[in-house]
Amino acid sequence: SGTQAKPGVFATLFDRTRVRQTLLLWVAFLCSALMLHLLLNWMPSLMVSKGFTKPQAFLIQVVFNLSAAAGSVAVAWLMQVRPSRWLLPCCYAGLAAALLVIPALGQDLGLVAATAGVLGTCLIGAQFTLYGLAPSYYETMARGTGTGASVAASRLGSALGPFLAGQLLS
Repeated sequence: SGTQAKPGVFATLFDRTRVRQTLLLWVAFLCSALMLHLLLNWMPSLMVSKGFTKPQAFLIQVVFNLSAAAGSVAVAWLMQVRPSRWLLPCCYAGLAAALLVIPALGQDLGLVAATAGVLGTCLIGAQFTLYGLAPSYYETMARGTGTGASVAASRLGSALGPFLAGQLLS
């Protein structure tokens, strides 16, 4: 008969030809979700400890979130019109740069808020780009399993982010 047997979950994810891409996707999804949830839960506290007032810290958080929403749409549009695997490393480079720059900005509210906006855009842009790229790493029959397992890894990151932040602050 012309029907093929579906490979098992383990074979789908860890076949010799897929193990590297599966593990890299899991790490990327986990780290992105970890950073996102760490920042969502702790950015206001971190900004207050940096010397900003609570209303200023709230404003920085709002800019982070609004920029993440608008920026992720822009990143998705860019991925749609000019698909490139370089977009993801560019988002991560922007994320790293913003994380490194924020501490050096002192208490300049405008610069810190703008940098938090870049941070939100790059972080959510990276996460959405991962959602778009993940299926392409698996053959048609395995796309749901591969992408679903990657998203499950992100859920682990979403639980670890706030936990690690709490540990670091205590």
